[in-house]
This record gives sequence, structure tokens and C-alpha cells, in this order.
Amino acid sequence: MRGAFDLFGKAAIAYLHGEVSTFYFEDKKGDTYEQSLSCYFDKNKPFTRLERKILSLSKGRILDLGCGIGSFIPELAKRGKVQGIDISPTMIRICKNRGFKEVEVADIFKFKSQNKFDTIVLLDENMGLAGTLNKTKKLLRKLSHLLAPEGQILANIEEVKGDYSIWEARALWKNVRGPWFKWIKINSKFLIRLCKEQGLSAEVIQRDGPRYVIRIRK
Repeated sequence: MRGAFDLFGKAAIAYLHGEVSTFYFEDKKGDTYEQSLSCYFDKNKPFTRLERKILSLSKGRILDLGCGIGSFIPELAKRGKVQGIDISPTMIRICKNRGFKEVEVADIFKFKSQNKFDTIVLLDENMGLAGTLNKTKKLLRKLSHLLAPEGQILANIEEVKGDYSIWEARALWKNVRGPWFKWIKINSKFLIRLCKEQGLSAEVIQRDGPRYVIRIRK
């Protein structure tokens, strides 16, 4: 996972230096999907309906999990004290160059904090970063441990027809291919059951087409 998003970070740095290039994700079938670089730096790019919902509900001490280059940090900072973490050192370097101080390189499964969080956000469908069902359960337990007693986890997720599906892909930029990684998409009803198994309550609070926002509490 780190290698894939470090490659994205390198592409983002090249974009900031005026280089015109295209970044893709390539799946196991050989199909490629272009990922826009410009949209991450476009201050006028509107948030999606589901992103706006998550941002509007965020409060208190906020953990932005998988913060990337910090696209959501300014808006989150209007609602609380934000800490961003990302597994990619390149992403965090870009964050710091953009003036975001409370960011650090961290693997969520190894991340430790002296503080508990009132809100943990997984924007950009970052619940999928767990990659597998077992690691999703582990992620839920980890996030629960990081939550303040009345805290909340907010995530936007792509709905699927079965319980879940796993997408396996790798980053592709300038003929350089990153390592394969897995990304999990989870059915909303199934995720609510998973949360209950981990001692958490969950509810879908908004839908928009094939995607939804879920709120998870202790």
C-alpha cells in the first residue's frame, strides 16, 4: 500500500513542478483507470454531497486517516483540531510543504496517540484501505481504541451487492508500476453487522447513488 501511494505522491510533486503527466491505477485484468492530479490541488473544486455530510458532522479532536496531500484538512480545521496521518512519506512531505503541521507518516495498524479522538474521518473511501475482511475487522477494533467515549467514525463507502468485494490494483505512472495492493468495498448492511461484532453501533446517515456515509460509535 505504501509503495502505491508513494508513487502517487511523486506524481503529485511532479505536477506541482509543472510536469504534465497522467497517473493511473491498473487492475489484474490489465484495465487502467486515470486518476486526476489537478483535482487534488483545485481550491475551487466542490466537495461531493457525501463529503460535505462528513465534513459538516466532524467536530472536536479530529483524525484524518489517509489524509493524502491534505485536501480536506482546511475544511476540517474549521470544525476542530485536526491531525492527519498517511502511510506515504511523500504525501506527508507535500502536506508539510502546504503548511499543514499536525501531520505524520503512520500505518494506522501501528499508530499510537496519547489523545483520543472525537471524530475519525475516512474520506476518499479510505475504509477500503484495510484490503481484506480480516483486516477490516482489525481496523474497526483499532479505530474503536482511538475513539473518545462519545466519539464517532465517519466514512464514505461504495455500496456493493454482495457482502463485500476486493479490488486488486497497482499504481502506474510514467511506465513505473507500484506494488499490487488490495482495496475492499463493503455492503452497508454487512458493515453494520461487522461493527456490531466488534462492539460498535453503526448507521447509514446518507446515500448518494451507489455510495453511502456511515457513522460508527462505541
